[in-house]
Formats: sequence, C-alpha cells, structure tokens
Amino acid sequence: MEYKTYLLKRSPYLVKKVFKTYLVATLLSGASISLGVVIDGIIVGNLLGPEALAAVNLATPLLQLFNAIYIVLNVGGSMLVSMALGRNNLQKIHSLFSLSMILNAFSSILLIVLGLFFLPSIVNLLCSNIHLAGYVESYVRIVIYTVPIYIFLPALAVYAKVDNAPKIAAVSLIVANILNITLDIVFIKIFDLSIEGSSMATSVGYFVGILLLLNYFIKKKGNLRLKAPIWNKYWGELIITGLPFAITSVLMLVRILSLNNIIIHFLGASGMFVLAVCMNLTMIASMFIGGVVQTMQPVAGLLTGTEDYKGVRMSVLYSFKFLIISLMALVVLILIAPGWIAYLFGLDAAKAPDYTYNAIRLFGLSLPLFSIDYLLIGVFQLTSRNKLAITVSVLNTILVIPIIYLMCHWKTSLWVWSAFLMEQVLLLIFVLTATFIIYLKSKRQGKKLEPITLLNGEDNNESYINFSVATNQKGREEMLQTIDVFLEEHRIKQTSKNSIRLCCEELMNNIIQHAFKNRNKLHFVDMHLRIGQQSVGINIIDDGITFDPIKYDQKKGIGLLIVKGVCSSLKYNRLMGQNHVVAKVNL
Repeated sequence: MEYKTYLLKRSPYLVKKVFKTYLVATLLSGASISLGVVIDGIIVGNLLGPEALAAVNLATPLLQLFNAIYIVLNVGGSMLVSMALGRNNLQKIHSLFSLSMILNAFSSILLIVLGLFFLPSIVNLLCSNIHLAGYVESYVRIVIYTVPIYIFLPALAVYAKVDNAPKIAAVSLIVANILNITLDIVFIKIFDLSIEGSSMATSVGYFVGILLLLNYFIKKKGNLRLKAPIWNKYWGELIITGLPFAITSVLMLVRILSLNNIIIHFLGASGMFVLAVCMNLTMIASMFIGGVVQTMQPVAGLLTGTEDYKGVRMSVLYSFKFLIISLMALVVLILIAPGWIAYLFGLDAAKAPDYTYNAIRLFGLSLPLFSIDYLLIGVFQLTSRNKLAITVSVLNTILVIPIIYLMCHWKTSLWVWSAFLMEQVLLLIFVLTATFIIYLKSKRQGKKLEPITLLNGEDNNESYINFSVATNQKGREEMLQTIDVFLEEHRIKQTSKNSIRLCCEELMNNIIQHAFKNRNKLHFVDMHLRIGQQSVGINIIDDGITFDPIKYDQKKGIGLLIVKGVCSSLKYNRLMGQNHVVAKVNL
C-alpha cells in the first residue's frame, strides 16, 4: 500500500524508451524471420506452383519441433538472465547462458541422428498425400542435415538482445533472411534446384547470421560468458521457465499436422491451399506477436529483478496496446483484400474454391484474440504462474482441432474456417474466469494484484519508494525534498540521512554532467530507495552514454570520491542500454 504522497512521482520515460528501443530491434528480427518464411512461400508458390507451397507448409511441423527446442532451452533462460542481471547475480547469468549453449549443441546432434535414421517415417507422418510426398522428402532431407542453424541462430540472437546488443541481433537475423530470399531465387530459378533450393537457401543464410552473432560473443563485449555451469542448480529452472512457450510450439506441430490431415481428408488439395495461405497469415501476425512478447519478457524481467513492479506493469501495458493496434490493422487489410492476399501466395482465383475469400476473412478475425492469449502466457511466466501459463498454451493450440473436425463433419465448407475464431473466444472466456478466481483469492489474503494480468500491484510501501527526477535544477531540489520526507518518516538519524542525501545528490550531479551529450535536452532519471535493517539501498538508472562512476578519474571526480567514502558498497552495470548504479549506505 502507499503510505505517503511524495513530491515526485514515477515517470514512464525510461521504461518507455527501453521498451521502444528493444521493440524496434525485436520487430526487425521477427519481421526478418516471419517475412523470410512468408516470402519463401511466395517464391516457392510462384516459381514451383501450389503443390510445392503445400509441401513446404506440410514440412512446417518439423520446423516447429526445432523451434520448441530453441524456446525451451533459450527463451526462458534469457528471461531468467535478465532477472539475474537486475539482481547482479553473475554466477547465475554465466551458468544459464552456458547451460543453454551446451544443451543446444547436444539437442542438435541428437536430432540429426534421429532425423536421418527415421526420415521415411517422418515424411509419412508429415504427408499422407502421395502426390506431395516427394516434394516434402526433398525439402525435409536438407532441413535435417542443418538442424543446428535452426536452433543456434535464434538462440544466440535472444541472448544478444538481453546482453545490450539488440541491434546486432536484429542485423544478424535480417542479413540471414535477405540472403535466404535472394538465394531462393538463385537456387530455384538459376540453378534449377527445385524445392531443395529453398531449403538450402535458408541453411546458407542462417549460417551467415550465426557467424555475425558469434563475432559479438567471441569479443566478449557484454555480460555473458561461457563458463562451467552449475548443472544441478539451474537446469530445472531454465527448462520450467521455457516450458509454456515450448509446449505451445510442440502442440503447434500437433495442430498443424492435425489440421493438414483433416483439411486434406474433407476438403482435398484445394482446401489445403487455403490453409497454407492462412498459416502464412499466422506467420505475419507472429512477426508482431513474437516481437512484442520477446521485448516484454526481458524488459519486464529486468524490472522484476530490481523489484520495480510499476515499471513491469508499464511494460506489459505498452505490449498490449502495441499488439492490439498492429493486429487490428492487419485484420482490416485481410477483410478488405482477401483476394490480393490469396493471389500473393500463388493461389489462382480461377482454381480457388468459392469459399476462399470468406475463409481468409474468418481466419483473420481470430488473430487479435490469438495474440492477446499468447501475450498473457508470457505475463503469467513473469509471475511464475507456470501451471496457468501451460494450460493456456495447451488450449491456445489444440482447442481448434475438435472444433474444426466437427465442422468438417457437418459439411459446411465455409464455416469450417470460423473454428479458429470460436477457439479464441472460448479460450478468452477461460482466461478471464481463471484469473478472476485467482484475483479474488489473493484479495482475501491481503495481496494486491492487478486483474487479468495478476501482476504485483504494489508501488511505494513503508520501506520502499521509487520516483523519477528531471535532469535540471528543479528536479534535483525536488529529489532532495522527496528523499527528506521519506527518510524523516522512518526517523533515520541525521548522520545517515546526510550520507544518503549526499550520495544521491552527487550521483545525480554526475549523471547530469557526464551522461548526456546535449545537456539542454530534458531527461528523466529513475531512483529507487529501500530501507533495510542495517542499510539503505539506492538504485539510480539513466539513459545516458555508457559511464562507470566507479572507474572515473579520481583527480576530476571529487564528488564521486565523497560518494565512495559514504557508501558501504557501490556497483555499476550497463543493462539494456541504460546505466544502473547501485549503492548502499549503512545506518
């Protein structure tokens, strides 16, 4: 609960800035991957025909399996690393990163061996249509040979983003997919390599992307290091945290396999072509969904590590707003121009079934709800509600299967495609009901949670305050007044109070003088104070240039020498493009 009305309040400035910075980089990454897959489909559909497009779509479950392994071994780990960065736990940071890389390598080798040994069985499982099986086998054979690139490229990219290098991650993925698209045309059109050329193009492009990322980690520019991990301490946490989204990816494999077989059985090859267009629309939506979730989790994870719950809520709110706006824009395009979308993927209007356009429209309406449910999985992970996250993951992927099967039995070719919208409506009802029950239970226990998201609703409390300071003289004066009120409320003795004021004032002066190239431009600095039994913890965050006050020239930094003298500890780190100074003053 909030105990006092303080002079200064929390500004969204820093949270919004880091969120936008990482969102742009992550969206570029997601766009490169999603659009790479989509343009792959466009090129294959137009150069090799709808049968080849259908074959690539039939092979998608195998790629989903690789994606699931990448997620379970890396996405949860990257969120845990961001939390550990917030707590400055270097041992955990290095162990989690090293564990992920070792498990990535082991999984890749195992998948290659099993894939080549069971190749005929895999093809039979992926495709029951004898006319498409040859295409599928040619495509899948190359994919199995190059399993490591499908796991290591996104894995290295997600850790680079957490480790102050979102631009490097984005560039590596963009280069990989530009090469993929370019080589698609070269291998298929010029070298006449058919569908194998598409698979080879992906492999070469992704390999170049991996080399760019390895260059960053080899130079050791960030916080992450490969060191001997503590196996028994962190591997379970790593797996469990990544499990909800990994389950989504694995069940997406089941979803696609089931939908492929149901549609081929009841609606034939023409229905399969329509499904291929819908699955490619899912890839476009995933560009936004994945980008937002992969931005929210590390940003909110870092804020959770520093116990900045208001910042966590800000980042989640920005995620929801951006996702809804972007997905609604996509839905409008789908509703207005379904024919253009079908044509884009090589589906000839003359050969398309009469329900094609309305089927695409019905499918498009499900995408905003799908994105909300998917984002909530990531939010539930942040609060360690893994059972709820897993339940939503399962329902978000397989609930459509029995619905679409029943619709096909009723011989309603058009309304088959409404099954996707029905699935999401039912799931949203379940989520609202489940979160409302948890919310009421926590309220009876005296806990303060936010409805639906179930995030911690606490801000300032009796021993903790966080607020933002403008980088000008007025801001400094208001900062000192706010600190005075907070410390007086807790009857901190005058000597300790003077030390805390001095520490905050000098660190703030240091930021204003050295952090910003343009001192006339107004910035906001976040300040957190926590009163413990024996000391007061101070955490100050700014968005200026990299500047370590601990290493500053002693002859020039008189104020910082004073700070070092009054503090029992003083630490600095550069996290997600922002300076974090953590100090302690003994009481």
